[in-house]
Amino acid sequence: MAEQPETYTFGELMQNAGKCQLELFEVYKSSIGLINELKNRSKVYMNMLSDIEDGLLSSNNGENSIESNLARLTKNIQTFNEIIGDKSEAFTEIFDKMHQLYDQAISIFQGAEGELTKLIEARKQLLFLVALIRKYKYKINSLQLMNNALMSLSSDLDKAKDAYKSNLIQLSTAMTSAIEDVDDLVDKIENVN
Repeated sequence: MAEQPETYTFGELMQNAGKCQLELFEVYKSSIGLINELKNRSKVYMNMLSDIEDGLLSSNNGENSIESNLARLTKNIQTFNEIIGDKSEAFTEIFDKMHQLYDQAISIFQGAEGELTKLIEARKQLLFLVALIRKYKYKINSLQLMNNALMSLSSDLDKAKDAYKSNLIQLSTAMTSAIEDVDDLVDKIENVN
């Protein structure tokens, strides 16, 4: 005999979905620092190379700082490659759970006292979440563009290149899917009877 799935009330579903949102914010906070560090380090390295090319910095004088910056950039990319897969997987898992919980809550919405208020609050939180996801996706896209140039300039980054590009693509795809799903949830909330 198959087990009956647990049934939750509207309030329980909304509360659990809210907890998932808090978990998503934690995943975001724990990975955005790594993204920012990568972006800043890449920008510094590209500026150094540009300064040498423009004659503003001698390649002899700047080599130590270029080499040290390249070493830090390479380490940042390796760290990114080691950590970001788990972060992306955690984001997707938590996001899917949150989406399912909100979807279930919307499907059993009855218009009882306080339910509409909870949905409106959830809508506001979802719009904030999608703004964060868009910001995160923008940073990922910026890294993709910046590092396409970097990867072609440095043979030292060759070892990490394939995993790095794959991770950036995976993140961008997950963020695009999340944006579409949040937009879908917001539409459902706005059209609830």
